[in-house]
Amino acid sequence: MTPLLLSLLISAQVQPPRLRTILPNAATIIVEPMSNARVISVQLWASAKGVEERPETHGLRHLMEHIIALGPNRDLDRRLEMQGGVIRARTYRDATQIEVDVPPGRLDLALNAISEMLQPINVTQDQINTETKIIDQELGLLSDDALLSAAAWQGAYGDDALDPFGDSEVMKNATPMDLEAIHARQFAAHNLSLVIVGPVGLDDATGKARPLLATLQKLDPYPLRQRPDGHPGQATTPGYGEARAATVPGFDSKRTVSALAAALAMASRLDDCYVTYTPTTQNGLIIFGRTDSNRGLGNYVDSLDTGAIAALFEPGKALARGWVNRQLRTPQSVGYIRGLISCQDAVDRPESMLDTINSMTYDDFLKGVKAFRKGAGVEVTGNQ
Repeated sequence: MTPLLLSLLISAQVQPPRLRTILPNAATIIVEPMSNARVISVQLWASAKGVEERPETHGLRHLMEHIIALGPNRDLDRRLEMQGGVIRARTYRDATQIEVDVPPGRLDLALNAISEMLQPINVTQDQINTETKIIDQELGLLSDDALLSAAAWQGAYGDDALDPFGDSEVMKNATPMDLEAIHARQFAAHNLSLVIVGPVGLDDATGKARPLLATLQKLDPYPLRQRPDGHPGQATTPGYGEARAATVPGFDSKRTVSALAAALAMASRLDDCYVTYTPTTQNGLIIFGRTDSNRGLGNYVDSLDTGAIAALFEPGKALARGWVNRQLRTPQSVGYIRGLISCQDAVDRPESMLDTINSMTYDDFLKGVKAFRKGAGVEVTGNQ
């Protein structure tokens, strides 16, 4: 074996499964090859640091997301679809996600689309009026679980965790200058993570992505408006169903993974239940609910005895591990979990949740169950 071939083999063996690059302007690029995937998912994540929801700006990030996802000429979705690509955009409490999925070999197509959304935007009042009407329709079609979730957050954190959907009146009164200012602030380099997952090469994909972010101006990071500790309470919503929510700290803390394991375990014992958790580095919420009935779930949680809880412990740990592993399975889900976490803190990684789950004790799990009980968590009831 020649020295060159041996060197290449060693290099291939020690090559990391993913490559995280933090640029001098504090923007982050993450590339994770999945050689057998049938799609390349390119996701641009912009942290909400510096543009957190406030009553006077409630929904402006959502409105801006609608506008930039169309591209400068309002035809980006059509142009992508003609070449086999698709674009999706979503607004969360702690970040905005722009996802472009393309066939293998078409990474340049996705990166070109992302580059359009990084340019300074020019918004017209007609665009605001059109997109506000569309969002009004979306608000009227919110699912029961979304309504339960919004009520739980309001009950736990009040105006410190306004829902990402927005306030119709605030959006209707927005000006082009308002949205242009939010875009410039939210899409500053230090708020950005670009995640590329699929059949790509580490060095090639990183090299192609670097120019998109490296030229963005470096600014001083905005001070984080930390959410205060949540508090127990009760809430009602016009939707139908019932939910319990536990206030938790950052995504990989013992309290958080214990509450997640408890929620998943309890949900597995009742029909048609769901568990919702959006990973965040801040104080957050884990919601356990159902939309086929508005009674019974709370009584189940409050009446669990120590024997029943002990029986849920190991299944809960397994379900929590499964929840994390599902986030690491497809290009789209990997882009979601890595992008959402890294745009909030560039060095955090979802695998740390697995480490914490594996070290969870029964006493930790017991505390996780109790976090959903009356007087500890938030009780939400749909009144329809």
